[in-house]
Amino acid sequence: MIEYMIENIGAGIIANLLFAGIIVLIGWTIYYFTERRKLLSFFSITDTKRIVIYLSNLRITRGGSIGVDNQPRAYSGTTVVYGEQETASRYKESFNYLVPSLSESPSFMSKILFADIKVTSLPSPLTDGEIETNSSIIAFGSPGYNKVSEFIENLDDSVMQFVDDNNAIQITELPNFTDSRLGFIQRLVVNQDDVNRSIFYTAGLAEIGTVGAANYLIKNWKLLRKKYGDNISFIIAIRFPNNNLDNYTISFERRIE
Repeated sequence: MIEYMIENIGAGIIANLLFAGIIVLIGWTIYYFTERRKLLSFFSITDTKRIVIYLSNLRITRGGSIGVDNQPRAYSGTTVVYGEQETASRYKESFNYLVPSLSESPSFMSKILFADIKVTSLPSPLTDGEIETNSSIIAFGSPGYNKVSEFIENLDDSVMQFVDDNNAIQITELPNFTDSRLGFIQRLVVNQDDVNRSIFYTAGLAEIGTVGAANYLIKNWKLLRKKYGDNISFIIAIRFPNNNLDNYTISFERRIE
């Protein structure tokens, strides 16, 4: 009797494992050959399997920080904007998890990942020579805190530039933008040795614009891909009326010819 029960339990466990394995295999196959393939293609990392995200670099001088007790503290060094770092983590989830929205869930399915794409997030370097040249990159924030943003603005095809001591954003052939609730996404597709790489620039005059634009890019890449494909450069402005990043309106968008 006991042996019979043990055999039934063992058979049940094996059946459940086989079923789970089949579900995972089907899900992995569908995702890889549909959504995932398109995702990698849109961000131009199908070949390189790597993307670098450059965050705003806040360099704190000695005595320039405030502690949680509102007292001046002696910390000095490099730090990043929390909202930017949090958004960068969403990119890592989207590229490597089978179900990105469940990546923080304790469920079995949430732990399944690909882990074949290297997503690196770094504070902005201080010189152009330190900027990645072989893979796609994303720059968060203005040139005031991000050297990569300055590098992108100086590219021939770029139509976006911070002006007036970073108090306004200039888009070619349009009046300057001064609304701190606006976030901008610019993608430049660059061909290098017959391989495309994408140079993304997400920024606003305030943190809400920068973080909002970066968040919009990773959550709505499918919509952008439907409009612009994988090889067309574009610029888009999104307005976020409040801190709910899912509440937005598109101010304008166009191709970059």
